[in-house]
Amino acid sequence: MHLMRVSGPANGGQTRVEKPLIVERKGDRLIWRLKANKAEQQLQGKLLLTKPVLEMFTDNGDVVTVSGARARFDPLHRNIAFDSQVKVTYKQWQLTSDSLIYVSGKDELTVPGAFVATGNKVVARGRGLRVNRDTQQLWVDHGIHIEDRGSAWTEVHQ
Repeated sequence: MHLMRVSGPANGGQTRVEKPLIVERKGDRLIWRLKANKAEQQLQGKLLLTKPVLEMFTDNGDVVTVSGARARFDPLHRNIAFDSQVKVTYKQWQLTSDSLIYVSGKDELTVPGAFVATGNKVVARGRGLRVNRDTQQLWVDHGIHIEDRGSAWTEVHQ
C-alpha cells in the first residue's frame, strides 16, 4: 500500500491512499483481501474507502465478494463497515443491502438491517443476517420470507 500526503484547503491535509490493498492471512492461507479506488484517513484512524471490494476466501477455495459505494476500515481491529449500495456475491447467490459489517475477531459478516438474497429460482427477504466465513453457517435474527419461484411453495418464518 502506498501512502501519499495530500495537502490543501480542499481536504485539510488528510492522508490519501490511491488503490489501497489490504490482505489478511492465517499462516500461508489467504483469508480476505480488501481493495478500493482510494482511501482517506479519518481523524479516528479509520480509513474511509471509496468503491471498496472485499474478497473472502473459504477453506474449499470459494470466493465471497462484497462490494459497495463506500466503507470504513478499522486497522486496529481489522473490521470493515460497508454503508452504501452493498452487494454480496457467492456462487449463484447475490445479496443486496444498505449496510454490512465484517467483524474480523468473529470472522463474521453481519447485515444489521434489511436484505434481499436472490439465488437460482429463490428469493429470500429478511433482517439481521449473520454469516460465519469459516464455517459458512448463517443465521437470520429477525424473520425471513423465502419465495421459491420454481414452484408454488412459499414459507414465512418469524
